[in-house]
This record gives sequence, C-alpha cells and structure tokens, in this order.
Amino acid sequence: MTSTLQHRYMKEKNNMPPEIAWSNMRHNFTPGMKAILSNPDVNYSCDNPLQYNVFKWVFIPWFQAELDVYVDLINTTRRRDQTHKILPHGPPDDIDENAHRYNALNFKIPIDPDADYIKEAEQLYAPPDHPVFELVSPEFDYWARSHYIQIGSPTVTGDNVWNVYEEILNKF
Repeated sequence: MTSTLQHRYMKEKNNMPPEIAWSNMRHNFTPGMKAILSNPDVNYSCDNPLQYNVFKWVFIPWFQAELDVYVDLINTTRRRDQTHKILPHGPPDDIDENAHRYNALNFKIPIDPDADYIKEAEQLYAPPDHPVFELVSPEFDYWARSHYIQIGSPTVTGDNVWNVYEEILNKF
C-alpha cells in the first residue's frame, strides 16, 4: 500500500491539514492495529460466515472505541505554536468550545439535534432501523451477546481481543 494514492501527500498546497492528520494517524495509530490484527495463531477466514460475523461483532466496536480514544487524545492535546500563523494556538476542542479565550470568532450555528426538521431528515435519509446500520443480523446479535455474557462479558482490549473472538466462536 506504500505507493497507493491514499498513502501519498498531495503535491499541491491543497487540503494539507487533513492530509497531515491522516498521515499522523497512519504513522502513530495504524501500526499497532495492524500488529494486533495480523495474529497468525488465530483461525479466521472472511469466507467463513460464522467467523466473519463473530469478527465483526467483536472487532468493529472495539476498533471504534480505540479510534474514539485516539481522536479524543488528538483533539485535547495542545499543538505546537506556529508563530507565523494567525490561527489560535491550543487544544482543538478547547478552541472550538471557548473561541473567545483565543481571540477568535465563533461562526458556529447551533442546531438542536432534537428539532423536528432534524428528526424528519433522519427518518427520510437515514432511518436508525435500516439494515445498513446493523453490525450483524438481529438473530446473530442475540446469540453473540448471549455467548459474550456466558464468557463473563470481559472488557475487550488490544491484549485480549483475539481471545474474546475465539471464546465466542467456540460457543457457537
């Protein structure tokens, strides 16, 4: 993947902050995830429907939680000051929430997530009960959850994710 499009900086000065953020994630976050996912001692085949569904049921929520922690770390960490820039210096979340402290203007337009027009748009374009939002089928989720409870509902971490996967798989 080294020479593919998603692994190269843009040659022009367009879209640089997102490119830098993407590159930092690839260099700081991705290698650890690749090391965890490339466990040669585990019996996994994406062609096996049971293994594939157990994998999705265990790994996707764990991976999303890890990404959330990474994003939280990035958004709450102060960046190095760039003296030649007039942009505010500080943790991005703090700048976003307290723009006045950084002599910045707040151009956010507050939107009530519970407003009728938002709920109507959600129902029209992304109904929460649509199958595309299901990680696995409801029947599979029922049994996977039941087996997860039987093995003691362990907190899934990078150290035990494959063990949890194998224990649930063995219950089927």
